[in-house]
Amino acid sequence: MREEIRRARDDLVTFATLAGYPLTGYQADALRLEQRTTVIAAPRQTGKSYGLSLLSLWWGFRRRDQHVLLVSAGEEGSKRLLRTIADIAARNPLLQGSVLNETASLLLLSNGSEIRSVPASERQIRGWSVDLLIVDEATYVPEDVLLGAALPTTAARPEAKVVLASTPWAMEGAFYRFFLQGRDENVAHTRSYQWKLADAPWITEEVVEQYRATLPALRFRAEFDGEFVGATDALFPLRDLTDAIAPYRLLQAHEARREEVVVGIDWGRAFDRHAIVALGVLEDYGVNEHPVLFAPYLHTSQMSYSEMVAQVSSLAGTRRRTYYLVDPFYSLPARPLRMGGGRTFHESGATVLTREQREGRERGFTVRAFVTEMNGVGAMPSEELARRIGRQRVVGVHSSQRSKEDSYSRLRALLSDRRLVLPDNIELIRQLQGLTVTPTRTGGLTIEASDPNVHDDLADALALAVSAVPHNTSGGQSQGEPPGTEWIETPGRVRLPAFPRPRRPGSLARSGRIVSW
Repeated sequence: MREEIRRARDDLVTFATLAGYPLTGYQADALRLEQRTTVIAAPRQTGKSYGLSLLSLWWGFRRRDQHVLLVSAGEEGSKRLLRTIADIAARNPLLQGSVLNETASLLLLSNGSEIRSVPASERQIRGWSVDLLIVDEATYVPEDVLLGAALPTTAARPEAKVVLASTPWAMEGAFYRFFLQGRDENVAHTRSYQWKLADAPWITEEVVEQYRATLPALRFRAEFDGEFVGATDALFPLRDLTDAIAPYRLLQAHEARREEVVVGIDWGRAFDRHAIVALGVLEDYGVNEHPVLFAPYLHTSQMSYSEMVAQVSSLAGTRRRTYYLVDPFYSLPARPLRMGGGRTFHESGATVLTREQREGRERGFTVRAFVTEMNGVGAMPSEELARRIGRQRVVGVHSSQRSKEDSYSRLRALLSDRRLVLPDNIELIRQLQGLTVTPTRTGGLTIEASDPNVHDDLADALALAVSAVPHNTSGGQSQGEPPGTEWIETPGRVRLPAFPRPRRPGSLARSGRIVSW
């Protein structure tokens, strides 16, 4: 028994098993608390309350004089959570005789640790200093209470942990922002977990279908699919977005070798940013059943319009066809003489460009079309871009409700069919998640960001690029796989190289057969 107690103090999974409430794999993974802040988006009936109850009880059991604070959205929720904790403690053989005091809001253990459960009220939260803060149904806790009262309770404890758990709802508010932050690999102090209804072995398909038939679609997606939804309706299902993400390396313009892409450009206004997104057919060496599009390059900035035009122009790189005329009577190296028309006279073969030098002139993408927004401030830089690289490749678009509806509908179809792979770029995903669609009285759709603080420049640039992909493109021919290719896979089961490239010119050309993007 002494050995079991020691192991239970060191390990939450052991503690939960001995308590008679073993944790599932997804619960144990999220409740390890490896970062300071853990964010859990969980559908209903996936064991969130029991997991949080076991965590708070174990935290008080494992060490003396620990202070655990549970904050719930309402008073009834806080009482119910503490009752669950008390029931687990009463049945746990490790805690027999350890509960010294129990009230509606406090559980006091014999080792000096206390577990306090309160509703989301500044008056009841302020003044405490805690080692573990758990906020249940955090999406419904007022933002000023969460940020101004609850989180500061851990400020004086360097080793303190914070758990924000909730059934997700709108793509707005503090809980949603913390969830997105925890998805960013560059943020070391926060980690997010998204539980799935299908992971819970006690949920039957019959029950799910019953609720699917009775609940409104948005409410079902939030409470049973565990998805964040827009204030009206999210344009993209969260599952389609997450299934399309892969942590692949982006391709810079100077690394490209004339692979074919289309480019969407959204010009910034006032405080907005410029955005560029390139789109090409993934060179997957034939491992996927169908051709797949992906974004090899994206860029945002607030540089001047002239600098941005130069940045866009650089994507096409430099490509010059050179003819070499060599005088056979000279053998000493001499300076080449340019004769015009792409011809250069060389007095010796020693001055002819080497293969590496010629390849240096073959850098950049083969850009089939630059699709640029012409609305408002976009007219001037679009005209300058056309002057620089030729009008035949610049497609100016005056964005309207109808054009946005068309391009975003195509983007949604690509994601739904698993025909598009997106980079693991937190800003792009945030923008796509934040787009909502609202029917208009005339039968159209208004597509816009649900939160005015979230930009949509990258999302618009991606949609513009998608609009330039021909409906009946063949996807081109795949090349042979180089030796040593490292492979990764999206959650939607699309395979791609870790450093992917688009296919060669011709992949985005029209063909006689229809490919359903």
